[in-house]
Amino acid sequence: MKIDFPYSTAWDTALPHAVKFMRPIYPIKTIVEIGCDYGFSTMFFANHCRGSKVITVDNFCYKQEPDTKTVITGLIAKYHPRDIDLWEMESGDAAERYAHGCFDEIDVLHLDAGHAYEEVKRDYELWSPHVRKGGLILFHDVVIFSDDVGRFFHSLEGRKKLWDESPGLGAYYKE
Repeated sequence: MKIDFPYSTAWDTALPHAVKFMRPIYPIKTIVEIGCDYGFSTMFFANHCRGSKVITVDNFCYKQEPDTKTVITGLIAKYHPRDIDLWEMESGDAAERYAHGCFDEIDVLHLDAGHAYEEVKRDYELWSPHVRKGGLILFHDVVIFSDDVGRFFHSLEGRKKLWDESPGLGAYYKE
């Protein structure tokens, strides 16, 4: 399904790399995204992994024009009303909701909310326990936030892949 976005995003160049990083872990049933901005990556996950459930979490605390919440809710309603759940809340509250709900283990976790080192670390610690063994954790912006997102990604031990052109995308396969 072709989705017409009225603007470009950093995900334009990351898409082929995300596909390549996801391929080894098929089948993918559950995707959780922390930080959705205007929804480009959200729509990518729903399109690329048809039949999967996508949960996208954002607190929409920042103000942008056009309004990010308005844009993503419109895209979800138009293209994927049954495949995407939008949780408007803080990452910690969402992780608690996930832990106490009847949800499957996460196949793909996409971390793209707070970009400060401590924020990335916190989201990883909150959400990685819900990722299945062999699942994938994607870190967006590892190059343009190299001292924060990149530093945290590089501190992880285990199987990783990296697309190192700006903005950068790191793939960590949970063991």
